[in-house]
Amino acid sequence: MNQDFSANTMPKPERVSSRLIKKERSKLLKQTIWFVGGGLVLVIGFIFFILPNFIRLVNGVLDTNPIPEENAVIIQPPELVAPVTATYSAQLTVKGVGTFGMKSVLVVNGTQGSEITPEADGSFSSPIELSEGENSITAFTKDDTGHESKIGRSYTVILDTQAPPLEVTEPQDNQEYESKQSTITVAGKSEPNTKIYVNDRFFLPRADGSFSTTFSINQGDNPLKIKAVDQAGNQVEVSRTVKRK
Repeated sequence: MNQDFSANTMPKPERVSSRLIKKERSKLLKQTIWFVGGGLVLVIGFIFFILPNFIRLVNGVLDTNPIPEENAVIIQPPELVAPVTATYSAQLTVKGVGTFGMKSVLVVNGTQGSEITPEADGSFSSPIELSEGENSITAFTKDDTGHESKIGRSYTVILDTQAPPLEVTEPQDNQEYESKQSTITVAGKSEPNTKIYVNDRFFLPRADGSFSTTFSINQGDNPLKIKAVDQAGNQVEVSRTVKRK
């Protein structure tokens, strides 16, 4: 007698596969929830903790948005009246406007000078000593408690005590001209940026310091004074006498 045991001994693959799929789906769902939840925590932490601290760090490094201290004392530096750019005198009087009730302190070539008390309208003046060559002049304000302002605007003044060179190539001294010649040429060379005068008639030299101009002369002797004056006020003079027959 043949018996069929296949119904009891064969596995049921469909039912096993269904349980595995459900288990994997449940595992995947849990992982997805963990990932999403962890991502939200990271985003919230970045927005509320990491980003604000990073912005504070950048502002502290770049000083783009400094937070003033409470009761901070803000003092304005003096405003100096622009001095001459060059001078031949070693002593220069510096003028400016400061804050009444506070000291205006001059700084010359990086060295702190005297403390000046401005007048009621804030004006002040003080002599300073210059060194040969370029001199840097600035100032700051100081109150009675020791608080100081920032350094104000700086100016450069050149002390030049040397007269400029002056060479007169035309005319020669005691040179004679025919009676029909009423104008002559005065020419020579100095240094750039000087002022040239011929008998107080002013003109400027060329970029290289050379100059040439015409000048009217009268019958008989004509004294000429050719003078060069540099930016500092130093001057040199050459005299010539020419004769028109």
